[in-house]
Amino acid sequence: MGPVPLPGTLRRIAKMGYEVVEFYSPYFQWKFAFAKDVRAQLDDLGLRCYSTHNNFPSFTTGLDKAIELNQILGSRYLINARRPAYPNIDGWKGLADTLNKANEKIRAAGLFAGYHTTANEWKMVEGQRPVEVLFKGTDKSFVHQLDVGTCVAQGADPVAWIKQN
Repeated sequence: MGPVPLPGTLRRIAKMGYEVVEFYSPYFQWKFAFAKDVRAQLDDLGLRCYSTHNNFPSFTTGLDKAIELNQILGSRYLINARRPAYPNIDGWKGLADTLNKANEKIRAAGLFAGYHTTANEWKMVEGQRPVEVLFKGTDKSFVHQLDVGTCVAQGADPVAWIKQN
C-alpha cells in the first residue's frame, strides 16, 4: 500500500480522536486553493491547525506566502524548524536579526512567530549556546518551541532552562 493522500490521513487522524494537527514545511508548496480545501476538510472533521513547522525560506523570501497559507489554515504560529547551522556566534546573531524582521511582518498579520530548537542550538559555539543568543536577540513575542529530547541529548537541563528564561 502506498502513501495515504492528505484527505485520507486527516480523516484517520480525526477518527483516532486527535483535535489538532501541525503541518510541516511541504505544506509551503500548496497552492492557495488547495490550502482552502484542506481548511474546509479540517473544519468538517473538527480538526484545527494552530501552528506550522517551516523551513527557513518561509521566514525570508517566502514570508508573504507562508503568512497567507497560515491565515487560510487558521494557524496562529509560524514555527521556524529548519535553518542553517552557523559555525560562529555572529551567524546566530544574524539569524536572530532575520527572525526579528520576519516577526514584525508576521505580528502585523495577526500571527505569532516561533523557533523549534534542534541539537545545533544547544551545542557550545565560541563558549556560548546559540539558543541563548537567539532568545536574548529576538523579540519577547517570539515563541520558543523547546525540543526537550535534543536539549537533554546535548547535556542541557530543560527545566532549568525554562525557569531561567
